[in-house]
Amino acid sequence: MITQGLQENVPAQEDLRESSALSPIHYFLHIPKCGGTTFSDFLSRNFHRSRIYSTEESNALRELHDQEVSKQPENSPHLMTLNQRFISAMRSRDLVVGNHFNWHIMNQVASERPMVLYSLLRDPRQ
Repeated sequence: MITQGLQENVPAQEDLRESSALSPIHYFLHIPKCGGTTFSDFLSRNFHRSRIYSTEESNALRELHDQEVSKQPENSPHLMTLNQRFISAMRSRDLVVGNHFNWHIMNQVASERPMVLYSLLRDPRQ
């Protein structure tokens, strides 16, 4: 999640390039209660906001999906699944942060672009 400190006090990086199929996606797999919000903020300072896939975007996609599903007949074949929407949006970004997604989504995102994966563990020796 991009928190208040980044939004209010830290200037955004310049967006000088488009993502390419060769540039890696930096993917932060957030495990709750392991310091992930702080680490997410740290990572976010190194990317332009337009290149970050954040919790806010996930929430917006989820709302849009729910609205579309409620308007369609049950089992409509042309409607994208929610996970497909997430994957499609993530593939065009350079950093994915602040989300509690599962490994299946991460593997799908990594199928087309290289990926640098980050995660934090709490008390790994236990």
